[in-house]
Amino acid sequence: MIRSQELAEAFFILLKQTESKKIGSVFEAFVSYLEENNLLAQLETVVRYLESYIQKENDFNTLFIDTAFPLNEEMVEKIKAFIKVSSKVSVQTKVNPKLIGGFKATHQGVVTDASIAYNLQVLKSRLTK
Repeated sequence: MIRSQELAEAFFILLKQTESKKIGSVFEAFVSYLEENNLLAQLETVVRYLESYIQKENDFNTLFIDTAFPLNEEMVEKIKAFIKVSSKVSVQTKVNPKLIGGFKATHQGVVTDASIAYNLQVLKSRLTK
């Protein structure tokens, strides 16, 4: 029997490869497949896995920025340019006073730490060698 997770992963891959105007027909074909193979009972679990895959994809493509102070849109755009991401990428910001100043950004698994706290830590390690 095919596991719900495998079904969700296959459907997720299909959705990523499908033009938006054809997603409805892909969904109908997927539900028909489940019905023909007596797998409709797994639909709720498949949807949960699918939601998880979509959330991971969205998080992977989101630029997360931690700063010591709230950012205005102009600063967000400057950070996007500094770390060379598309100006259209979605952004989530979070204030973290422990950074003192500067920012720490994460995008597609890559961390750019341009915080004062990090730079002070680097300076301290160089001076104590």
